Amino acid sequence: MDAAAARAEKCCRRARIRGLRDSEPHTAPRWMASARVLAILGVVLLAASCQLHTHRIGGGSTLPPGVGEESERQAYLLFGLLRLNEVDVQRMAGDLTSYDIETGFTWVDFLLSPLLLPLTVTTRTVTVKR
Repeated sequence: MDAAAARAEKCCRRARIRGLRDSEPHTAPRWMASARVLAILGVVLLAASCQLHTHRIGGGSTLPPGVGEESERQAYLLFGLLRLNEVDVQRMAGDLTSYDIETGFTWVDFLLSPLLLPLTVTTRTVTVKR
């Protein structure tokens, strides 16, 4: 007996235990379908919040990733209506004429959001790559 036939036989045995006849359809419980929909919706909402914007100044960054990077966190009040602090990208870049600026919602921001959300504070990370 192959694996598919064994699974079918196991399903039929469970159906007989529950009192179903072989002619009745074997469907998943209704709560299981709604749980799947909620799980998919949760993943989609979380994935949508991981966003990144890149601005290339001059020729862009010439160093390999992770080298010559400086990051600061930008905070907003009332879900982004009021800025709480100022991130000075010119100071972070120094006197360079070619660099990249990345602003985005990182994993650190994701971990901070449950703590800051009751205060209506959201954060974004600003990174300058030299």
